[in-house]
Amino acid sequence: MDLDIQKQWTDALESDRYKQGVGALTYVGVQQGTGSDEELDCCLGVLCKLAVEAGIVIRVGPSEDSKAGYKDLNDHLPYELGANYTVLPQAVVDWAGLDSSDPVVGENDGRPLRLSTINDQGTDFKKIAKVIKEKL
Repeated sequence: MDLDIQKQWTDALESDRYKQGVGALTYVGVQQGTGSDEELDCCLGVLCKLAVEAGIVIRVGPSEDSKAGYKDLNDHLPYELGANYTVLPQAVVDWAGLDSSDPVVGENDGRPLRLSTINDQGTDFKKIAKVIKEKL
């Protein structure tokens, strides 16, 4: 992984700027009955937001189910087609120097353990930042 981008990402996860959500890169509005109208991000969604700031991808949505997606600037499909809602777009993978749209950071019962899984299982952003520093 590109070390400058890794630092930006882990700094963002360790800050109080982003609220954690599960099941999608970014939820806008009420998520899963929480009553919150804030934006909620998966750890991968935080990286997508950094990529938007860097001019790598654009944000689309939110969709009817309150998910915001991200897509490559060079994608010529209509607005929401081609957007990623649950894993990183290829442009973000390439920009960050990752090997996958949902990086493997360990193993669980002989199966790959992915960042989205540890996020969705409730591991907080600060612990995820530590995993990213150690494994990516």
